[in-house]
Parts: sequence; C-alpha cells; structure tokens
Amino acid sequence: MDVTNAFGREETVTKKSGAEELQEMARTAQVVKAFNTAFAHTMSTGQVLGDRITAFVAGDDKRAKERILRMARDIGFDAVDAGGLQSARWIEALGLFHIHLGYGQKMGPDTGIKLIHKGAVRSTNG
Repeated sequence: MDVTNAFGREETVTKKSGAEELQEMARTAQVVKAFNTAFAHTMSTGQVLGDRITAFVAGDDKRAKERILRMARDIGFDAVDAGGLQSARWIEALGLFHIHLGYGQKMGPDTGIKLIHKGAVRSTNG
C-alpha cells in the first residue's frame, strides 16, 4: 500500500504517479494507492469533525485493492474504488491540494475530502 505524496514532483504528478513508479521498481508487488488524501490524525476513524471522509483507492490487482477498500471501510472511511493504478496520478494531485488547503491556506488539519456520489454510504452522524 502506497500512502505517500509526491512532494517536489507537483508539476509532473499527472504524467506518472509515485505509485506507478513504485510498481515499476517492485514488479512482483501489487501496489495499491490509498490514504494519502487524509491527514494522519484521521486515520484511526476515517472521520473529520464526526463526518466520514473518502478514502480513494487505486490499483491494478483486484484482490489487493479489495483488501484495502475493506480496510478503509472497517476503519470508518467512505471507501471509493478509483480505478486502476494509473488513477493514482489524480489521487496524488488531490492529496497535494488537500495539504495546500490545510497548511498553505491555513485551514488546519481538521479538514477532509468527501466525495458525494450516488450510492455513497451516508454518515450516521448527521
């Protein structure tokens, strides 16, 4: 599971993600991108201020990706299958944007990204 963000590569992140590069280096591994769009203190609950946030999960191996999706749901995230590992490019860009909002724009770490979509599990916290 790759939870990293590609600092210093912002201008090239949409050409090839860090997760794709990791997959190339570890050819026998099944790399799955996840959790990089959430700040560390939300990892134990998958929530910000009582509201579920989204864990975007991307990978080419169906079984590996399903394990991470299940883990994210078990923690409390709204887990979304974002497609193949190539989608990690967009997840990494979103992670960098979230960091920009939290720290660059001084919104702080009590922020989270939540995808609203048809079929999403609604939060029971209102």
